[in-house]
Amino acid sequence: MVRNNPTVAARVLPEALGDQQRLTLLIERFDEFGETPSPVDLDYFWEHSDCVRGHGNPTLAVGVLLHADTDDRWEDRPWISLLRDVEPLEVFANALSMVPGQLIREGIRPKSAQRQLQVAAFLLMSVADRIDPERAAAISNNVWSAWSGAEELLEEESRNHGWRQAIVLPVLEEARRHAASVCGRDCARVSTEFTAFSPPMTARRYFAAFQEPTEQSDTWLTIIDKRVPCLAGSSLSNDGSCIVIRDVSLEYGPTAQFFTDLRAVVAFRKQSPEGQYLVGSQLRSVEKS
Repeated sequence: MVRNNPTVAARVLPEALGDQQRLTLLIERFDEFGETPSPVDLDYFWEHSDCVRGHGNPTLAVGVLLHADTDDRWEDRPWISLLRDVEPLEVFANALSMVPGQLIREGIRPKSAQRQLQVAAFLLMSVADRIDPERAAAISNNVWSAWSGAEELLEEESRNHGWRQAIVLPVLEEARRHAASVCGRDCARVSTEFTAFSPPMTARRYFAAFQEPTEQSDTWLTIIDKRVPCLAGSSLSNDGSCIVIRDVSLEYGPTAQFFTDLRAVVAFRKQSPEGQYLVGSQLRSVEKS
């Protein structure tokens, strides 16, 4: 009965399925129906993380679990750490294909496009400092080149162009937003109010939940001090913009320069996540004197 009705068994008696079967079923239900894993599922598979590591596509499995989890639990349950033995290029290619590609398949419940792009960008950022920029650019311009068995898609430029516009550029833009959030808040060169993540709960936000909603502005203030160099080593455009505030376009997005800049920021911030505002300020003071 369990073998003939795995979906019913998983919902009524989860322990009736093996861990791999249960995880595969969660991924399939998310893919086909838009159903996200429950908090109980997240607790279970974090406790049984070897099952996630051993999945046929662990990046896809981690992506589904990340989608269901909340940002404030990513530190408590660092799902990305389960991919440490996966080739960086494999994670990168999944972040630009299989993970965001789940949005294309409509289910009974609509999937959150913004959440899926956020997850794809998070996966991409996790390996951005371990990817050759030239190879990253090549995959971004033709993601099918990363997969064996997809040779027939390599020459279809119309398909590749459509994928770049609909999937690749939004994921790269979301990755840039992540870089802005983790780098722009601790930088003497760029001062920005922008954040790609939910702000922490404050008294103002808490009590605003008791009132009628107000229109939220989608603009924010960004100030550039061109006297201060980019400590992370990002290239600068003619107007002094670094990757944190530069628009991701076809001219800059899927290029080796973009991935060189992203690699520099991720590598720098992994080593120096905080305390760089003071360093930059001191450089500005030296220049003034």
